[in-house]
Amino acid sequence: MLKGQNKDDTINVYLDNINKLSGGSFRQHLILLLAARNLDRELFDHFAKQLEVLVYYYLVTGEPTREFERKFSKWAKLVKNIKNKVDLNRFIQEELQGEIATRKINYENAFLGITTKSMQDYRVRYILAKITAYVDNCYIGSNEDKSLAYYIRTGIELEHILPKNPELDLRESFGEDYDNYKIKLGNLTFLEKPRNIVAGRDFFEKKKELYEKSKFSLTKSLVDLTPVGKNTSINRVNKYLKTFEKWDRDSIIERQRILLELSSIIWELRIID
Repeated sequence: MLKGQNKDDTINVYLDNINKLSGGSFRQHLILLLAARNLDRELFDHFAKQLEVLVYYYLVTGEPTREFERKFSKWAKLVKNIKNKVDLNRFIQEELQGEIATRKINYENAFLGITTKSMQDYRVRYILAKITAYVDNCYIGSNEDKSLAYYIRTGIELEHILPKNPELDLRESFGEDYDNYKIKLGNLTFLEKPRNIVAGRDFFEKKKELYEKSKFSLTKSLVDLTPVGKNTSINRVNKYLKTFEKWDRDSIIERQRILLELSSIIWELRIID
């Protein structure tokens, strides 16, 4: 469990995600995992998935460690008594959903303030990886939760759409607060390393072709949103996405809000059917 594994040493996607979210330093959730260790595989996986959501909200909103340690200790006694889906759903509804609901406003403010300066690199990559994976799944019509290792690996770069080290004419055309906008989450996207090298320090207009060729649908959506049929998962996710003609302050702020809206779908507590 400590290494993101199940009892049989196979990788548990949700526990592995918690490690990526916390940089491998988070341990407080182990008391709940130990309490849940006798659940069957389906129930344990669902419990672990909800736990990832909870830990994510706690860490993004800056919940004091002592507070969630106290709650985890209390909940461990309840988790030990979970025997079936009804028990698990009751625990989610009566204990966890209220925790998320009370943090919604703080969460939105915290998310909209995320920058590479305010948050650790590994946590920024985890958030962007989860959102990128979700959009990719929508585009291929899959509901399967996969490992984020595909996105958080060598060869996948954290691309600054507004370049981190711009040409002088780009910096001057943007204005004095360039450095405040280049580090915002809304200015970041994943890009394959060869394309990232080519993108370099160019203006957005010169990068569009590279983004359109990216294998990541979230990155590609910056410049291309192709509707497919009716009532498809692609069209549903496209309602949240947007292409941009130019890349300025308003664009970065708007994209950060787009990522926020997607996050509310991705990190959502759910009962088990």
